[in-house]
Amino acid sequence: MKTICVATFFIGENLFGIDIPWIREINANPEITPVPGSPQHIQGLMNLRGQIVTVFNLRSKLGFEASEEPTPSHVVILKRELELSSSPEDEAFKGTLPVSDKIGFLVEGIDDAITIHEEDIEPPPASLGTIQFRYLAGVVKLEKSLLTLLDLKSILKHDV
Repeated sequence: MKTICVATFFIGENLFGIDIPWIREINANPEITPVPGSPQHIQGLMNLRGQIVTVFNLRSKLGFEASEEPTPSHVVILKRELELSSSPEDEAFKGTLPVSDKIGFLVEGIDDAITIHEEDIEPPPASLGTIQFRYLAGVVKLEKSLLTLLDLKSILKHDV
């Protein structure tokens, strides 16, 4: 029975997850500089210890309406391919994403890291409203909520 470690976070009331091997770090309340003329889903750029990170607004990218109230925010910084370790867990991820630039996802709240069983992942239901289905890898029914897993390859396909 194969397990997957997932970092979870919120966009609105919705719980999402990304495989932990792809996460470099999570920054709370970052200073993000808007980039004029950039696509709507690009929140802007942030300085991460002297390195420039392009920050995607996942709310916008996934097709949610803009939030009217300011919400606390975090940026989930992804690892670049060359930052993956040679551990067996990371080896499975090598060559799967076109991440050569520093990329981060603006999210509205951080939850727990959890372990799920691969066989518990189901296709996303049609009842997820306006969410862009091409960016979803599946869903997992948790005790009190539904975890939606993101397909990073689809999210990044046309943007990096």
